[in-house]
Amino acid sequence: MITPSRGPARVSAFALAVFLFLCASCATRRDFRAATEQDTVEAYSRFLQEHPEKSSYASLAKKRLEELSFQKARQENTFEAYMNFLAQFPLGPFAQEARSRAEDLRSAELGIRLYRAPPADFFEVVASRALPFRIQVVSLNTDERERRHIEKKWYEELVRRGLFLPLDPAKVYSFSPDLTLKVRESSLNLSGNPYLLVEAQVVARGRTVRSYRVAADRVEKYLLYEIYRDASYLRDILWIPPEERKKVEEAFQRLKSAAPLKGTIVLEFDLDQQSSHWDQEMVRVFVEFLKQVNLCERLLVYPRGSPQSPNEGIRLFLRVDSNSHAPSLYRQWTPPGSGPDWTSWNSAWILEDQDYFFKKMTLDLVALLAEPEKPATRSPSPPVRIHRPIAP
Repeated sequence: MITPSRGPARVSAFALAVFLFLCASCATRRDFRAATEQDTVEAYSRFLQEHPEKSSYASLAKKRLEELSFQKARQENTFEAYMNFLAQFPLGPFAQEARSRAEDLRSAELGIRLYRAPPADFFEVVASRALPFRIQVVSLNTDERERRHIEKKWYEELVRRGLFLPLDPAKVYSFSPDLTLKVRESSLNLSGNPYLLVEAQVVARGRTVRSYRVAADRVEKYLLYEIYRDASYLRDILWIPPEERKKVEEAFQRLKSAAPLKGTIVLEFDLDQQSSHWDQEMVRVFVEFLKQVNLCERLLVYPRGSPQSPNEGIRLFLRVDSNSHAPSLYRQWTPPGSGPDWTSWNSAWILEDQDYFFKKMTLDLVALLAEPEKPATRSPSPPVRIHRPIAP
């Protein structure tokens, strides 16, 4: 059986399809041209709604729509504007800049200093070592395990960077720190990127002198940067006041005019194996200072217990405690604690401000020599003052 041919019908259908396609293409081209003439977010959005099919015109419209949308977000320059842009274009070429701008605006609204990378002067500021004070870090986080972890982390960070003189959170000391850094850590999400947030308070001599809110991937180094950048206010609070400096300078000049003292002074210094490089350097430089002052007719200096130490003259003992880094000076047979009170000082601070401290220490040394020597009440070995933890 022979079936009649459908050739003419097929040709007509194909021609109709081509005609409709050409009409649609013409309409798409016409609407795209109209959108480009208007060149607005609304025009391109309307074009994409009316022509959702994939085409070269749609690709161009989406690209231009993203550009105009980002320009609009920048003009508004608000957290909400950038977040609306990111909701529509989360992975485009402007997404990272939009996210950064949104985070900067939001962190500023919350009073947070946000760091993504070290500022240009970071290493110069933190490497200055301009704050030679004993510091204790106290976590305000409520969870006990978390609190211990945070305090240990901050202590190790300070030790590693050689900043301040950090106090070990595992110990309890018999002296007060110069500074207390109270910190609370939490997580922060500004625009989809997680950060660590630290809220901190710097306490000096019983009062809060600075507060910080810092967010970063490593908040420790950036909070320390903030504190060291504000170093001048801590120095103003803790540094020796001008009137005290003047008083010591005048007394020291009077002492020099009356020197040298008659007789021999034998100074034995005591440094244990735990002594820091600050402790060792402070003793060395102070001894050199005493020699240059020409304090007495004869000054002999030996390590404690040295067999070369002569049994003559006036004997003094200088020790630096490895926990507090504070020096102490006392006479033979004198009970511990009856010498000059230097417990609020530390070797790093003394080295930082030698002009004042070495002169004050020399004046205190002479004042101790002027005191009547007490009779022996114990074995001949000189006492050693050791700060031990009050509780384990």
